[in-house]
Amino acid sequence: MLYDVTTLYFEAEKEDDLRKVGYSKERRVDPQIVVGLLVDRQGFPLEIGCFEGTKAETLTIVPIVKQFQERHGIADMVIVADAGMLSASNLRELDQAGLRFIVGSRVTKAPADLASHFRWHGDAFTDGQHVDTITPRIATKTAAAVNDQNKRAEPVWDPAVHATSWRAVWAYSTKRSVRDSRTLTMQENKAKAVIAGEKTARTPGSSPSPTAPAPSMRRH
Repeated sequence: MLYDVTTLYFEAEKEDDLRKVGYSKERRVDPQIVVGLLVDRQGFPLEIGCFEGTKAETLTIVPIVKQFQERHGIADMVIVADAGMLSASNLRELDQAGLRFIVGSRVTKAPADLASHFRWHGDAFTDGQHVDTITPRIATKTAAAVNDQNKRAEPVWDPAVHATSWRAVWAYSTKRSVRDSRTLTMQENKAKAVIAGEKTARTPGSSPSPTAPAPSMRRH
C-alpha cells in the first residue's frame, strides 16, 4: 500500500482549530489542512485522514495505517512511501507493529551503503542491475562497520544478526540516470543565467546550485 500526503489551502482570513497556517510546498501563507491518503497498488483509495495545517507530514502516516489495520483486522501489510515520509521513529513504530515497509531513499545515501561495492566492482552499472546490502538504522561511527570495505562480498541482511540495520536493495536505471543528468544540466544553466543577469531568480536566495550527483541508484 502506498501512503502520501498533500495540503489543501483555504482563502480564509483567520485560522481555526483545523485550518492553520503551516508548511506549504507552494510557499503559501493561507490557512490549510493536511490530507493523508492510503491506496492499494492500483491506486484505489483505502483510507483518508485529515489533520490540522500545522501537523508534520511524518506524524500522519502511523495513525492512518494503524487505523486502517485495526478496523479491517489486517495482520500483515507492506507500506510504501518516500524517505521524507518515513522518519526513523515511523520506521521503528511500523516495525514494532509487525508491519513491513519499502522506503525510497535519496541517491545521496548511495556512496555510504555501496562503499564496499564501489571499491571491489567500481561504479559502472548495467541497466536493471541490483545490489543487495544493508544500511544502519541510525548513522553512527560504530554503525559504519556493517559495511566493511575490506570484504569483497556484500553483507547479507539477517534480522536476527543485524538488529540495528535495515535491508537495502539498490537498483540502477539507465533511463533515470539520463533524466538526472539532464535535470542537473538544466539547473546549472539556469544558475549561470541568473549569475550573468540574463534571468532573475524566482525568490531571493533560491537560485539552484548544482551538486555532483551520486550514481543514479534507488534504494528500496
